[in-house]
Amino acid sequence: MRILLLLAGLFGASAALAEPRTGTLVDKTRHEVTMDFAASSKRDPRAVANRFAQCLVDYDRPRSEKFASLPFLSAEQNDYYVKLSRASDECFLASDGKLNVGIITVVGRIAEYEFERRYRSADVSTLVAAAASVEPRTGMEDLAFCLVRADPAGAVRLLGTQIASHQEQESFHALAKDLGPCLPAGRTFTLNVSATRDAYATGLYLLATRARLAQAAK
Repeated sequence: MRILLLLAGLFGASAALAEPRTGTLVDKTRHEVTMDFAASSKRDPRAVANRFAQCLVDYDRPRSEKFASLPFLSAEQNDYYVKLSRASDECFLASDGKLNVGIITVVGRIAEYEFERRYRSADVSTLVAAAASVEPRTGMEDLAFCLVRADPAGAVRLLGTQIASHQEQESFHALAKDLGPCLPAGRTFTLNVSATRDAYATGLYLLATRARLAQAAK
């Protein structure tokens, strides 16, 4: 289910790549990695992408954390994404079928995984408040920070739902009121649940992590 806001086209579906080989296929121009996965799997493709991102973290946590901490959807992050993907063949499942995973999905899944691991018991509202002076480095960070700051508790509730569940849809729609004010006017955005969740996850992770780093530096 989608919400169409008359603001700007940011989150589009990834275009399919033709004839992917088994393993990893990186299309830098489309910000995509195509991986083969079991066609017989009944799991939602987003759940498969989530498992893939968790594998990347478990396989090489320092590199994955660096990737998620780079400016959100920057050229630097895209370049690092290609390196991360090519260095992690163990995380790609070889079988029939294919899954196209855009960079926003991988960033969001890693960010959510790490946010849950690091800040599960933290007072998120306090963390977000402590990051009040943290400035966005890209347009996507600006959007993600705005969404999180508008409703930190709602962001955490969204991340606490199961992917592709009814609860996720409910949490998404409860946050819909915050989307419009955070988006730049004048263009058209088609926002889906997946990309919005990834934006919230990345915003939470970056704000919490950068607030902790700032506190440690004092």
